[in-house]
Amino acid sequence: MIVPIQRARQTTLRRGLSLIEVIVSLVLVSTILLVSITASANLMQDRSTIRSAMRAQELAGEILDEISVRSFREPNDDSVFGPEPDENPIDRATFDDIDDYDQYVDSPPTYRDGVVIDGYTGWTFQINVNPAESTDLGIVTSSDNDAPLRLITITCTATNGATTTESILISEISSNLEENTTFDRMRRVNLDFSVDRAINVSVPLRNQPTPVSNE
Repeated sequence: MIVPIQRARQTTLRRGLSLIEVIVSLVLVSTILLVSITASANLMQDRSTIRSAMRAQELAGEILDEISVRSFREPNDDSVFGPEPDENPIDRATFDDIDDYDQYVDSPPTYRDGVVIDGYTGWTFQINVNPAESTDLGIVTSSDNDAPLRLITITCTATNGATTTESILISEISSNLEENTTFDRMRRVNLDFSVDRAINVSVPLRNQPTPVSNE
């Protein structure tokens, strides 16, 4: 009768150890799953942030290119910093010089003609224009509206609240100067194809090729 008792004890002992092993395994698996889920969530958030930043740069580039081909100053004598009285502060199509864009806000983002830009539903961008000048300390903003530079900053806000800021400098210099002596981002260029065929386009100075001599 002793043998069955020992076997029963051994069986009970093995069952107890198996239960502990199961509990430990469950704890380990749960911990691993929790760490994996947290890491995956952080990775997805990082990817979303990167995508938003890239799309914000594209949006900012689109708007900054539009601004940089406008006149540096209002040609009329009654000019003010910001939209003139005959310009609509919420309609970019009426803007004809750079500082007209100061404090402009658009949501959802649109092109100059008012057409909504695809893929930016729920986004907002704000433009700030400041007079600036070059000093021994570098480029600094100025309270003088006649300063020779304009610092243009655009802040893009995505639907998730993430913000991206891009800035460029534009200088008031003659358009016949070389691209490496100007802060201009874009320039108006006349292309003559024949006597009766010509177009006026905006070209990026950063990609303007250097003329090659045929000699």
